[in-house]
Amino acid sequence: MVVHPTNTERSLTSRRQFASIYHHWGGLPATLAALDGFQTVRADDPNVGAMFAKLDRLDAAVGSAAGLVAAMTACQFTAGDEPHQFAPARRIVED
Repeated sequence: MVVHPTNTERSLTSRRQFASIYHHWGGLPATLAALDGFQTVRADDPNVGAMFAKLDRLDAAVGSAAGLVAAMTACQFTAGDEPHQFAPARRIVED
């Protein structure tokens, strides 16, 4: 007998997947990733999409200092980027 997951079960699995991917960033990214509709908001809101694209780029750079510096340069952070969104990135650089 094949049991197919319900829409609710798929939604919960998807939420957990994204929540765990962005949990280490804390704050707004972790909260947004854990909510229903995260993928839609990320795709539809250019500010949210840009924030998560930067976080993805930083996560992909883990492994070397040179890779992290290159990723941070490529992210082109501006004064408009909310400090609380990227606080863990700031801690990495300051350490």
